[in-house]
Amino acid sequence: MCTLLSRYFTQNNYETVVADSARAGIEKFKEQKFDIVLTDYYLGEEKDGKDVLNEIKKEDPSTIVLIITAYPDIKKAIELTTSGAYEYVEKPIIPAQILSIINKAVSSRNPPPEEFLNPSSSEGSRFPEARKSY
Repeated sequence: MCTLLSRYFTQNNYETVVADSARAGIEKFKEQKFDIVLTDYYLGEEKDGKDVLNEIKKEDPSTIVLIITAYPDIKKAIELTTSGAYEYVEKPIIPAQILSIINKAVSSRNPPPEEFLNPSSSEGSRFPEARKSY
């Protein structure tokens, strides 16, 4: 799954780094901060997705973390999102779905310039005619 997602994101203009364990992923994050981290919840080792989330948020609270799981649990979803996960995604996953979530997260983190947010002002707008009332 990691390789598939990595290839898909690369084709959609994202740079990716893949880690084969929670420990390796956390170490890579400490060496080179990432904007977005995707992790499975059940990793089959001493650390799980919550541990990854906590470590990442401790290093950089602004990092977007998505947690993927094959074992959905509403209590866990609430716990993880209140702990800072951007999204808790159930398997099976569709790469386009994950890409859509990532694009939404990135765009919410980087809002459009002020002139696009203030429809009452056409000053500074590239398209002042779009602001006219008819």
